[in-house]
Parts: sequence; C-alpha cells; structure tokens
Amino acid sequence: MTEKQPIFFIKFGNEKNMKNLLENGIIFCRQIDDIRKRGKENKTGGDILEGVLEIKNIRKEDKSILTILDKTSSKEIKISLNKAQVREYANNIGNIYSIYSINLPEIKEEEILLNKEMLKYGTHAIFIRDIGEFLKRIKKEAIKRNLNINWGLVDYYNASKKEVKNLTCFDKSIENIHESEFRIYIPNSKSEILVLNIGNIEDIADIYKSEEFMKMRITIK
Repeated sequence: MTEKQPIFFIKFGNEKNMKNLLENGIIFCRQIDDIRKRGKENKTGGDILEGVLEIKNIRKEDKSILTILDKTSSKEIKISLNKAQVREYANNIGNIYSIYSINLPEIKEEEILLNKEMLKYGTHAIFIRDIGEFLKRIKKEAIKRNLNINWGLVDYYNASKKEVKNLTCFDKSIENIHESEFRIYIPNSKSEILVLNIGNIEDIADIYKSEEFMKMRITIK
C-alpha cells in the first residue's frame, strides 16, 4: 500500500476566524476534553471517542452481566447486557489543531477537492498552498514557547469491532473519515484553549467561501 502524502491543507471555520488565521496567523488549538464534551452534546466538531485508548463492544451472545450495588439496601442488582460499549480513556490533557488534508495518491487529476460533509464546519475556508512552510512556522512558534509538538495524518478505525486496542490521539472512528484529518497535537497540563500566533500567511494561503470549493478542481502534474 502506498503511503499517503499530504499536499494541501484546508481549514474550515467562520469568516471572522478564517480571516484572523490568514491575516494574523492566529491558530486556536482545542482541548481534548472539550472535543469529547461536544461529542456527548452532539455538537459539530465533537467526538465522544476523542482520547480513547481501548474499546470493547459487548453483545447479547456474550451473556455479560452488569452488577450494581444498591447503597441503600446493600443488595446487588444484576442486569443482563444485550449491547454495550466499554471504553478506556487516556488521562493525558492536551490540545489539538485539526485541518482537512488533500493527499497523494488519493487525489486524482481534476477530482473535486473536498467532501461535501465538510460544509457544516464553516462558511469559509483557508486553502494552504505551501504546507511545508505552514508547518515550519507552527514549529518555530512552538519552539519559541517551549511547547512539545507532534503532527501527522489521522488513521481511522472501526469502532464497532469486538475489540479495538492500542489507540492514540492520531486514531479516530471511521465515522469521521470524511474529515481527512491532519492533526497537530500539543501536550498541555492545562485544560484550556491554546492559541498560537504564526503571523500573516497570505503568501502561502488564500481564503474562499466553503461552497466555492465544491466547484473547484485540481490538476496534479
């Protein structure tokens, strides 16, 4: 299998934040627990499985029993489980910056750039033409602020399998595969938004209305 290679990035958001990214290089890195919280609330950009390490799906044929202690009577209540999902989450706290990635060899000549589902993530989009320079500037800012930083393409797994193990912050459920995500992860001891400032990026990026991307095509030479 040929390894995927990012060639362009697209960041979606509202017009104000996208102009702030383009003109001032302001990058908002969201905290992991907030992404999980938004997932529980079924909000856009949320993921209840964010930060999960291991998943075990319980089915009727497993004949699993859940035992609950009634504190009032001190009696045990046993419940047969027909369907349940047990998750183990990481204790790490950190921040994530997610961006849509266009990759080789997935992209073909004159193929539409993005998945239509991405329109729900914002009215405007920043098209980053030089991803190497973009990442270089982020790394420079991280070094200046003494921040550890890791990045890479997200791998997608099937969360409905009997067991899923050894997951990291660069793994997500296949339900999110339309996001084609490239992720930047920064360990952080505080559960709060982390803001990076990499300066004006108009020399390596352009802004569009998200809907315009549905009509755009790309040719790889």
